[in-house]
Amino acid sequence: MTLATGTSRCALCSSPKRASAWAFTIIELLLVMGLMAFATTLFLFNFSSLLDRTEELRPEEVLREAVMDARFFAARERLDMFLSLAPETGALQIQSLEGALMAEYPLGSAFTSGGQSELRFVAEIQRADAEAGFGGRRGATTPLNQVVFSPDRSSTPFTAVLRISGEVQELRFEPFSGLVVENSNP
Repeated sequence: MTLATGTSRCALCSSPKRASAWAFTIIELLLVMGLMAFATTLFLFNFSSLLDRTEELRPEEVLREAVMDARFFAARERLDMFLSLAPETGALQIQSLEGALMAEYPLGSAFTSGGQSELRFVAEIQRADAEAGFGGRRGATTPLNQVVFSPDRSSTPFTAVLRISGEVQELRFEPFSGLVVENSNP
């Protein structure tokens, strides 16, 4: 319906308006498209940085994570947990007393049976010595097949010896906190 003033009445509202007032201008369309392009750029940038985070961890980082998780599983389940290396898969495994696999941490293909890298667990036997002070001095070492983590979050005192591409690194773990107290390259 057309009024004498030359405007048309909007079907959705009762006030008279020009018909072109309901259309989007080119500036509004460009503004919306620009905002959508900006949002898409932010999304793609964050997504690509998320993909970069999935890079393989270094073996010593995987070992530290496995030690902390073994302590956690032992406390949560109130059972002894065992951390060992499965040479056929090249992964650290946390198993319960009954043999149930709780978690697995792949170290990479270099740690499989035919690989060039090696991980060994070694227990240290402390010798008491009045001159050495608290904790004694480092004594003899005994190879371990697995490290035991108790429900009180303590573990067998151990050192992990990593040999990667000919470079040897020793990580000595504190038995009550699971933290590395000595990191050396002999």
